[in-house]
Amino acid sequence: MDQDYAKYLLKKTQKDYDFLADEFSASRAFSWSEMENLAEKYVKRGDRVLDAGCGNGRLFG
Repeated sequence: MDQDYAKYLLKKTQKDYDFLADEFSASRAFSWSEMENLAEKYVKRGDRVLDAGCGNGRLFG
């Protein structure tokens, strides 16, 4: 791939993600009931859980 075009794509992608970030994060600012059910079943108080997925970190806290 042409280096100039690759740099253009990287900058455009970053700009697009920055543009959408707040709205994306707001649409995922809550826990899903499925995740709460799993946590209640398998996670005990004091346990640590690693959220290694992509996203806005809504499970972090």
